[in-house]
Amino acid sequence: MSGKTDVPACTVVCGVGLIGGSLAAAGRRAGALGRVIGVGRSRANLDVALERGIVDEVTTDVAAAMREADLVVLAAPVDTCVELLATAASETSQTCVVTDVCSVKLPLCERAAQV
Repeated sequence: MSGKTDVPACTVVCGVGLIGGSLAAAGRRAGALGRVIGVGRSRANLDVALERGIVDEVTTDVAAAMREADLVVLAAPVDTCVELLATAASETSQTCVVTDVCSVKLPLCERAAQV
């Protein structure tokens, strides 16, 4: 965490499309986020997020980004987020908060119980 105890020093947003990008942009405007790393599969979407100042950095290396995170936001399709939970479980610190913006929770909860 950064100097402010309520602001994560590093937030990783997995999926910087409409929902993930909007969340990151709003968090930055509110001063609620420190450094933001955007993670995704599409270099084009990542570059747009970087150009618009929504994120500070972009990468396709999910594991490396998660190792730096104080907060991880899963903002990809549900099936992708289910897969990302295993990576989050193995790559994030024990103090990292992992959350999602998926509309369907059961698959995520079932996977979270396994990891």
